[in-house]
Amino acid sequence: MNPWKYPTPCQYHYSDAWTEHYKNMLSGNIKESFIVDEDFCDADIACHAHLTNQSGICVYGKPIKDVFPAIPDKDFWNSISSDIVEYDFHSYNPRYFASNILILGRILSFKIEKRILSKYEGGIWTLNYVPEKFQYIIDNAMKEWYSEETGLEYKKEDLDELRHLLINEIQDC
Repeated sequence: MNPWKYPTPCQYHYSDAWTEHYKNMLSGNIKESFIVDEDFCDADIACHAHLTNQSGICVYGKPIKDVFPAIPDKDFWNSISSDIVEYDFHSYNPRYFASNILILGRILSFKIEKRILSKYEGGIWTLNYVPEKFQYIIDNAMKEWYSEETGLEYKKEDLDELRHLLINEIQDC
């Protein structure tokens, strides 16, 4: 990662979005794949490295500051906000629905506070930021994500309005 380059070249990056792809590779259904056959650039690494620098804990080896470069705010911001217009609460596995709601508020909180909040802190921040009409959505998302309550009600119109409100705030700030 030194010298720093954005988007960052990498050889492997796992997320749940790639699970089926990896399973297909391991089972032999996919013979070639850029994700293991080639180096590629991944904008998400700026976010991961920035979070590691701010909140990571070194368990073994060199101190984090000696391994990870400082990530310019511009690169971090691009990493977390570049595809914000297409952001969808229903992306990925349904179990991430509540998390996806909390993430949008977390992105906005960084834009305003200039500090990365945990998902929990970001949820509390968003709960206090959004109009009362949407507070039940944030509250329900916190309950689902942190206490694994299920079956909580969300009005589709409210979800759409909240999504647009947060995205507009992120783009306008």
